[in-house]
Amino acid sequence: MMKNILYIFIICILYSSNSWGQITAAEYFVDSDPGVGSATPLTVIPGDTIDESFAIPSTGIPEGLHVLHIRVKDDDGNWSLFYRQHFYVLKDASSAPTSKPIVAAEYFIGANPGVAGTDPGIGSGTALTVTSGDIINEVFNIPISGSTADGDYTLHIRVKDDDGNWSLYYKGAFTVREALSLDDVLLAKSITLYPNPVSDILTIDSKIPLTKVEIYSILGQKVREISSGFNSILLSNLSNGIYIVRLQSENGFVTKKLIKK
Repeated sequence: MMKNILYIFIICILYSSNSWGQITAAEYFVDSDPGVGSATPLTVIPGDTIDESFAIPSTGIPEGLHVLHIRVKDDDGNWSLFYRQHFYVLKDASSAPTSKPIVAAEYFIGANPGVAGTDPGIGSGTALTVTSGDIINEVFNIPISGSTADGDYTLHIRVKDDDGNWSLYYKGAFTVREALSLDDVLLAKSITLYPNPVSDILTIDSKIPLTKVEIYSILGQKVREISSGFNSILLSNLSNGIYIVRLQSENGFVTKKLIKK
């Protein structure tokens, strides 16, 4: 007899309001958006930053792959964009998937960090050589064509098991720059970030006027964009981790690594 198992998904959210108001409410939905304020509410402890664990029941959700969406509201009534995470509902314990060795991998590249590139189709990306195994830990050299324009890009990588099933892709941001000229070196040396690591306020000491500062997560998601007040930037709302800071001036741009602790 088939035995139905209720899977409880524990979702840990660390979120900060970009408007600097306190977070007072949260809600979630699965797959289809019922509209802002009309999803299933979640109980949160109000604060500038929340770090919560939620038990999301899978009752009534069909077996298969789904997407959980969570968004929060501040004390001014402003709702955030949603955070989303894929999950799988399995109703029959006997059908639980077994681990399959990874036998292949491929990649493709898209413009603009944080934005999905043009996918050539599953199995049609550029092949990567992997050592077969349940888990792979590989270092890949990804060639960049000499005709590739300077700018920000997103690398996408996915893997295939020995049953022919492809995974979702992992993506990460990177920047293409031609060989540094003397002007590039001087530009990079004219901008300093401190403290680094930073816990609260980041100071940018620039000897040239900046026009824009963008901060990206290590996965290529833009988390902040600043168009003024570059000297001191409040970063206490960012999660701990590694970020890429892109500093734009009229003479070009510089990217620097930043650690948030």
